[in-house]
Amino acid sequence: MKYTVSIHECADDGEEQARATWHYFDGLTLSKAWRIAEKHARRGRNRFGGGITRMNWGARGGDFPHNYRAATIRVDA
Repeated sequence: MKYTVSIHECADDGEEQARATWHYFDGLTLSKAWRIAEKHARRGRNRFGGGITRMNWGARGGDFPHNYRAATIRVDA
């Protein structure tokens, strides 16, 4: 089985609308997908403060819900 990691960063910089960016990593093994998810959660924590939240299919780091980076793992179709 191969997996995709979706990286979502949401940063509320005081404007009316928060900016959000998406990045995708396709064709990964599950262990590689978890390493990428953990790395991006740590980047969110380092950039925005707060902490890391580990979920069943990914991780999130930062100051949720305003400034954070989330990494979600899903199965490739």
